Amino acid sequence: MAKLLDDVIDVLADYVEAEEYPEVKERTQQRAKATHLKALELYKARYGKSLYE
Repeated sequence: MAKLLDDVIDVLADYVEAEEYPEVKERTQQRAKATHLKALELYKARYGKSLYE
């Protein structure tokens, strides 16, 4: 569960920090968003609810 939560939450910091690096911003943000959404989907499937509820 810890790794899954890390993938849901920690990648959001990568997304925000990418703003400071225009040369990798788009690629980093796309990867972070994809990781976040996939992990959130897996979390909901395993635990039956959203982290935001």
